[in-house]
Order: sequence, then structure tokens, then C-alpha cells
Amino acid sequence: MAKILVVDDDITFAKLLESFLSRHQHKVSVCHTITEASTFLGKELPEIIFLDLRLPDGDGIVFLEKIQEKSTT
Repeated sequence: MAKILVVDDDITFAKLLESFLSRHQHKVSVCHTITEASTFLGKELPEIIFLDLRLPDGDGIVFLEKIQEKSTT
């Protein structure tokens, strides 16, 4: 069982992915913005992140780089 974070502003897709992964016994959390994901990551660290590239409040690649910077410090 893995802890997984899905970050996607497409609510239908995020729910579909959450449902699929949950059926395979994974603990899934969903965020729809970078702001929500940042708050979540301040409290919990998932093992896997599914991250959309284009979100309403920023670029997924830039956010990924920030996550990587924090994990190495």
C-alpha cells in the first residue's frame, strides 16, 4: 500500500484516478491546486505524486522543482 497524492484541476480525472488507486488498496489524497498541494505536503509526505503540468495557480514542473529542493535540504 502506497501513500499517493494526486494534484489535478480536472475534478473528473482526479476522482477517477483516486477511485482506481483506492481499489488497489492505496491511500490516496487529492488536491486541485498547487496551493492545496503545498499545504498538504507541509503536513504529510506521500510516496508517489501524480502532478498535472498546468494548474490554475501555477506550473507543475516549477512546483516539482520546489518539492525536490525542499526534499534535499
